[in-house]
Amino acid sequence: MESGWLSDRIPYPAMISLAGNVLLAVGYVLVGPAPFTGLETGKDLLYVSAAIIALGFAQVSFLAHKMLKCICKKIEILFRRWRLRSRG
Repeated sequence: MESGWLSDRIPYPAMISLAGNVLLAVGYVLVGPAPFTGLETGKDLLYVSAAIIALGFAQVSFLAHKMLKCICKKIEILFRRWRLRSRG
């Protein structure tokens, strides 16, 4: 609910989703960790990468409220068209 309210007031909410995808990529690189990072595996790195992935997922799903509104509006339009054709 709050994310929908917030996404209505941000000029470019898709940028939040983009930042979330970047965070997800960084989190998944750290979870391994990828060989090119030069990091050693450990619980601390796992916890940090899990936190980064959670933040990224939260930002990616930020636009879910707007997407749901669009889908509901499209269903409403299609239902109206179907109802008009069935009467006709």
